[in-house]
Amino acid sequence: MRQRKRTRLHILCIICMITTILFTHPTSAIKAMATTKLNKTNIVLAKGQSKTLKLTGSKKSPKWSSKNKRIATFTRSGKYSAKIKAKKKGTTYIYATLNNKTLRCKIKVENPAINKKTLTLQTGKTYRLIIKNTKQSITYKSSNKKVATVSKTGIITAHSIGTAKITATLTCGKKYTCSVTVSESGNTNQTDCAASAETAAYDAGEYSIGTVHTGDGTYYDGGYIGGCCNLDAISSDYYVAAINKIDYRAGNLAGAYLKVTGPNGSINVLITDTLADGEGKKGDIDLNKEAFAKIEPLVTGRMTVTWEIIPLPTDKPIQYVYKPTSTQYWMEVQVRNHRYPVKKLEMKNSSGTYVELERQEYNFFRMDNPGAGPYTFRVTDIYGHVMVDTNVPLSPNKAVAGKANFPY
Repeated sequence: MRQRKRTRLHILCIICMITTILFTHPTSAIKAMATTKLNKTNIVLAKGQSKTLKLTGSKKSPKWSSKNKRIATFTRSGKYSAKIKAKKKGTTYIYATLNNKTLRCKIKVENPAINKKTLTLQTGKTYRLIIKNTKQSITYKSSNKKVATVSKTGIITAHSIGTAKITATLTCGKKYTCSVTVSESGNTNQTDCAASAETAAYDAGEYSIGTVHTGDGTYYDGGYIGGCCNLDAISSDYYVAAINKIDYRAGNLAGAYLKVTGPNGSINVLITDTLADGEGKKGDIDLNKEAFAKIEPLVTGRMTVTWEIIPLPTDKPIQYVYKPTSTQYWMEVQVRNHRYPVKKLEMKNSSGTYVELERQEYNFFRMDNPGAGPYTFRVTDIYGHVMVDTNVPLSPNKAVAGKANFPY
């Protein structure tokens, strides 16, 4: 009997305990606690960017806090939400506390930067846009694909004259833009620089500054590689032309910079080639196709032009370019990027005497047994300017810069 009573008592106690638990912690309450959470547990932001963090599964408002307010702060934006503001590069946590339970979200703040906000490209040219200081994925988009397109890796390609806006969007939603202006392909170096009074007064005969030559202007394709002047490869910043052999030889016009005037205006060109022997007369000039079209419709094919020598608008020094086969026993060297046509090139020998190098038709200067170098070169232009460069190494594989250029 007593044993049965004890068993009944134990069963009654268990039933009371279960009833107490059920009434004290209803199923709905237990479920609610289990589903209370933040909508994000990891957020990556760019400096200055904001993002809303929300608490879900609760009817009570949480208490918000930041582990490091110098990296990320917050402002309450609703009963269950807070607006996170990225302040400084670094990592911190935003906390939401409710009923003695704390939930947290990791905040990583980056400080990305775009490498170019404005860009000018010539048609056909490319440029790589880069967003620095971020590990996020980036998507690129062009506002005008007819003008400029952009690849998945940020390579901008200019297609036609106009403007376009390239937008780079990070995974976090932060956007960076680059305004692109596309100009006509190449040949933008049309700056007119005046010769100095001293240069203008120098008597270089019919190739003096201000002397105007007249001839026929025609056009051809190319001119940037393979010309008689061996100036490969010419920057597309210049228009180019071939001059008749008479003026080429008499004026030492290899690499000369000329102002050419036709029926519809003027254009500046770099002499990179010559007309063939017997082709054209003194004064004639063959412009590359793009240059011709600037001052006369291509359909005419020929026009009367005038031209004169002007200074090359560069602030860079002259360059010495050796034939690849040059050695201490035989050498050919070319002078490039000269402001005015080069009249002669000399080298100082072991006895201290300057010896003139033999000029070649193809715009190189030759010397036998020059020695292993380095050399001292003396360059003279057709207007009497003289430059001396010392310690110029024998370097057949790359251009060697001089210390200066001819004065204007």
